[in-house]
Amino acid sequence: QWYSGAENNTANGSAIEGATEASYTPPTTELGVVYYYVTVTSLPSAGGAGDAATSSAACVEVNNFVNAALPSLSINANKTGYFAGESAEPIVAAAAVTDGGRITITWYKNGENSNTGGASVSAGNNEYTPSTQTVGTFYYYFTAVNTIPDNGAGGVKTQTLASAVQEIRVDPSIRDVAGLEAALENFGAAGADKEAPVELPLPVVWTDEGGWDALFETLAKAQKYVELNMSATPVGGLSALPADFSYYCGSSDDAKTGKGYVVSFALPARIKQISYNNDYKSAFGDFDAIKTASGVGVKTIGYEAFEGCATLEAVDFPLAVTIGNYAFYGCATLDAVNFPLAVTIGYQAFYDCKKLDAVDFPLAVTIEYQAFDGCISLKTVNLPNVGAIGNRAFQGAGNAAFVITLGQTAPLLSEAIFSRSGDLLLTVTVNIPDGASSYGTVGEYSSSSNSTTACWANGFRGAGWVAINDGFGFIQNSASAYINQNITVVLQTIQ
Repeated sequence: QWYSGAENNTANGSAIEGATEASYTPPTTELGVVYYYVTVTSLPSAGGAGDAATSSAACVEVNNFVNAALPSLSINANKTGYFAGESAEPIVAAAAVTDGGRITITWYKNGENSNTGGASVSAGNNEYTPSTQTVGTFYYYFTAVNTIPDNGAGGVKTQTLASAVQEIRVDPSIRDVAGLEAALENFGAAGADKEAPVELPLPVVWTDEGGWDALFETLAKAQKYVELNMSATPVGGLSALPADFSYYCGSSDDAKTGKGYVVSFALPARIKQISYNNDYKSAFGDFDAIKTASGVGVKTIGYEAFEGCATLEAVDFPLAVTIGNYAFYGCATLDAVNFPLAVTIGYQAFYDCKKLDAVDFPLAVTIEYQAFDGCISLKTVNLPNVGAIGNRAFQGAGNAAFVITLGQTAPLLSEAIFSRSGDLLLTVTVNIPDGASSYGTVGEYSSSSNSTTACWANGFRGAGWVAINDGFGFIQNSASAYINQNITVVLQTIQ
């Protein structure tokens, strides 16, 4: 006799009418959990009773899966544009369900922007790496099938959903001049405006004779403004490129014109120095549209390297030790500089950089003659390790106020450091570390007359300072156009 009950035991069940066979098939018409067990009784012997035995309870659960749940899908590619032959990053798929089903993914590639009709390219993985061997624009998507196993009331249930489309563009290779021309042509109208240049990650620079000319001539012909990025060049890709970027295109008018289409220039680690060439021409002098420049390996910014780059706004050379004479002379729009390791700032290095408002040179030791002359927007300068500041280093710099922070030991100051012309008023605040006795007496010193006597009274003459023209550095005592009047020096300590 078969029994059924709601409890997991063999005592409280009810006999199932007619269920007296050796097997029993439970019904699945009602949802829930039911426990079944069976009692077997042997035939009685003559004059006696039969023996009985009871099985353990078996659990049967009936669920109601009308269908499998639709999966939740997402598709993502960190990079969507490649040059032919470039190593691609995988496209990543995500598919999730809450009904415990099993997800199967299949990838498709399409020539149209659609998630139907594509050709199957891979199955079973949640990542797919697209090919970059063929130039063009391709569209990738995946389908996710959610499968619920047989539940006894209708068999296996599935739901299938296609993801959104991920576009991947493969441009012609730029490993040769023809490829570069094709790549720039492929950008169409993009890059015609210097305010919206084309990003051009350049894996190789042609290193044969005239290679730089070929690069810039191509830009001139294409008339496309570009952000030229060589910083991620593969190892060995620039094996023949010299460590010194001193290119000057004097052999080709097209090459000279092409330099004017470069808006941003990132040099590879192999290049250690930027300098003038044999014709004593500025390395970046013809880059008429350049806004930013950087170099992860550059240690020397040489003579006139960026002289006259009137559109230059920001430079980043984290390993540069030397900033040479005239390096940024006349860069009127330069307002952001990063030289954390610079030791020497050369003669007129930042002369007339009118927008530069703050500089921080924590390892700088020497500031040469007129280094920041004419930097009219300059407000703060940090030179905690400087040992010598040259003549007129900050002549005409600042507007009404100027703050300079120096180190524990007073540097050697030359004449007319902060000299002014005409009736311009200037207050120079000099911050020194608390306890730096070599500077003399803390206080305010004023050049109310054309004399240094009042300004340098009360022992404000630190050790190692040299008297020049009867003064001690900040102003000069002469009858030239740059005079001493209207300068106030405030010497104060900081923690």
